[in-house]
Amino acid sequence: MAVLFVSWLADHVIMTVLSMVLSYNAHLFLRKVTADDMEVILQWRNDIESRRNSFNDKTISLSEHRNWFLRKQADPGCYMYILMDREGRAGSI
Repeated sequence: MAVLFVSWLADHVIMTVLSMVLSYNAHLFLRKVTADDMEVILQWRNDIESRRNSFNDKTISLSEHRNWFLRKQADPGCYMYILMDREGRAGSI
């Protein structure tokens, strides 16, 4: 039970702080990652500039990414968000 509370509290604190920061720019907001975001996150990860700035600069396969993504979604200690703007997805946190 304590783990669930800490997990909920951490999630709540993260969302509160980020919402406060984003409130200065009204057209930006955060939402939790969903399965529909999996492929765009992979595209962003495999972008040449992202790879240049990563610890691992190799291209990630869809299969590798799917395994990582599903593990992260199942991990109660992992918080993944999509930054949205007027045009749609703008980044991931």
